[in-house]
Amino acid sequence: VRLNAALLNYSRGVDEQFADVSIEELIEDTCLVVHGRIRRHRLELKIEPGIVAHCCRGQIERVIGNLLTNASDAIGGEGEDAGEPGIIRISADSVNDDTQIRVVVEDSGPGIPTELTDAVMRPFYTTKSPARGTGLGLYICRGIVKGHKGDLSLGRSASLSGAAVTFTLPVGHLAGHI
Repeated sequence: VRLNAALLNYSRGVDEQFADVSIEELIEDTCLVVHGRIRRHRLELKIEPGIVAHCCRGQIERVIGNLLTNASDAIGGEGEDAGEPGIIRISADSVNDDTQIRVVVEDSGPGIPTELTDAVMRPFYTTKSPARGTGLGLYICRGIVKGHKGDLSLGRSASLSGAAVTFTLPVGHLAGHI
């Protein structure tokens, strides 16, 4: 039942309305939806309990889903591209005097070279093979996050040594009540 509900939320269209949403539930549901793409790797969740974002749930689930599948691909995906299993970590907490939520998706892959951090945010630029990527994922993710009055940035994971993608969202009005 939860997977069905998660799939419905994930597939909502662009006419979705902003609402207050539990970040913990949103992240857990997204992990269910993309499980088939990331299952080779150990997934670690570090989510501050009770935080609520004011967002279009389906859009943010697509952002997180894209970041998770990018992390899996970077470590080594399925089939011929499969490398050793790695670690994908998602953390979420409140920041900036509890006015924003910070979500970080980190991986144990090779990371994004510093000289490519601007390039990978441009449309149609990809480090993947043509069969694996269009070069639109991070570009679209950044647009969705900016549409939510947030920000998205790329860096290196201090603890996992791979990429770290951080984005922020406004805190919902019901923060602490879910």
